[in-house]
Amino acid sequence: MNDSGVAVLSGIAQGIEKASSNLYNISIMKEKMKREKEEFDLNKKVKNAQLKVYEFKTSPEEMLRVKKQEEQKDKIYELSINLKQGEINEAKDKNTKDLEIHTAGMDLFQKFMAGQYTPPPGATVKVGDVSIGGGKKSTGGDLFKGSQQQFRDAINEAKNGNITWEEVFDAYPDKIGTIEKIKSQLTPISKSPEFKEGTGGLISNIKSKFSPHQAELDNTTRTVIDNIKNEYDFEEFRNDIEDYRLQGVDVDTILEYFGKK
Repeated sequence: MNDSGVAVLSGIAQGIEKASSNLYNISIMKEKMKREKEEFDLNKKVKNAQLKVYEFKTSPEEMLRVKKQEEQKDKIYELSINLKQGEINEAKDKNTKDLEIHTAGMDLFQKFMAGQYTPPPGATVKVGDVSIGGGKKSTGGDLFKGSQQQFRDAINEAKNGNITWEEVFDAYPDKIGTIEKIKSQLTPISKSPEFKEGTGGLISNIKSKFSPHQAELDNTTRTVIDNIKNEYDFEEFRNDIEDYRLQGVDVDTILEYFGKK
């Protein structure tokens, strides 16, 4: 491992150690506050008992003054302890998140150094202070050449929207056909930029624009429409369009429906 890798690991380890230490100190502080609250509640009970005794020895006016004074003290203490509790909870949440991020960063960096993970070309994966780049995009097809795992990683990144399909095409020009097929299988026909419902509305209600009597679609044509779920399905239909026509399918209506005519 080079000096840069050692520095990254050292930084991550320091982050993990700091967050862990802070969480330990927070747990001690929370326990201390719990004991203080229990002591306060116990003292309050004793004080209330003493006030009842004092009530028989003083005037109503003096008793009212003393009660208000004690209530004010209690309110100040409760406000103070609630404020501290809020600050402790906030610090706990922050350090818990920091610990999770640094731990995930350590895991990612170790996988990267072991050759078990490489970001797709043109992408940068960042976890906390750890940034790992997938290298420059290539139009020559030589980037990560021969690595099926990295090609699958690039496809998954595009599926998840972390990189564009154009970036995958640029990086793997020798796999354009495969990428096109995968992309079309993942693209609902209704998401196609060219798609429009040419016959207006729900499939169960559409009419044939090519029938002079505006007859309901026949079951065969309706079944074909229902089976076209994505761009890949539509391309398969278009490739076999003459066969469908010979089977009596109203292909013109299907093309019009999907706005592809």
